[in-house]
Amino acid sequence: MLRAMAVGLMALIGTLGAAGQSDVPTDISIFGWEAPQIVEPYKGDRAVFAPRADAVPQGRFVISGGATYTYNDDNNVEVQNWTGPELLVQAGILPRTELQVGWDGYSSTEIEAGTFSDTTSGTTDLDVEIKVQLLESDSLLPAVALFGGASFPVGADELTSDRVDPTAGITAWFDDFDEFWSVFASARFTLLEDTTEEEFVQSAVSGGIGQNWGNGIESFIEYYGFLNDNDAVNDAHFLQGGAIFEVAPNVTIDARVGVGLSDDSADLFAGFGGSISL
Repeated sequence: MLRAMAVGLMALIGTLGAAGQSDVPTDISIFGWEAPQIVEPYKGDRAVFAPRADAVPQGRFVISGGATYTYNDDNNVEVQNWTGPELLVQAGILPRTELQVGWDGYSSTEIEAGTFSDTTSGTTDLDVEIKVQLLESDSLLPAVALFGGASFPVGADELTSDRVDPTAGITAWFDDFDEFWSVFASARFTLLEDTTEEEFVQSAVSGGIGQNWGNGIESFIEYYGFLNDNDAVNDAHFLQGGAIFEVAPNVTIDARVGVGLSDDSADLFAGFGGSISL
């Protein structure tokens, strides 16, 4: 199923590539080619779990990064994790089509249980995806995008999946029906492998509401969960809230905090970061 979705997504790129973008003023990008003027930061795929449904304009880039802290205490076993710099590059390669290269970077997990203590750390795998915007938001019609790609096993031995893991999904944002409120949802399907090398599909679903306070300030509340069609892998559910601040015409900073909603979810997590549009 995932492979068929990936083939269909690539076919859409050729169709939408000729559609063109809206007639907006242009200037010269940092790489010397013509691109739409940046009048406000592009909304990159940071902080909110659901990917945005709009693509970075052709010839433009969004570079973002940050860090996340996670804490869990289960039967007096404390687990703490730091991950960063969570690099993500989004490049507009065609009209309504962007290439994404993401790398969480370095991850360090410390486990403490009584007098026992152990730390596992190292680099993580690399994610490469293509996102194609199918619809633009228009009143009660949502902006809709399809995305697909894979993770590649470049991480440390303790953290890599040691295989290419394909993924595909859809995201929708209702953000044109009201000046203050927005509603969004997404679904992602990833082909993974458990410790017995048995393949299974993990479904990552999300839904939330956003608020536009004006003056470059946005906030959001969002549920997301990981559902696995493998009894040996536990599901996980989370609730998070956060804010995104525009601090310059092409720069944003963000912060978020969340809690686990099930026994097999981390108790608490928090993250911060930012992005620059180029």
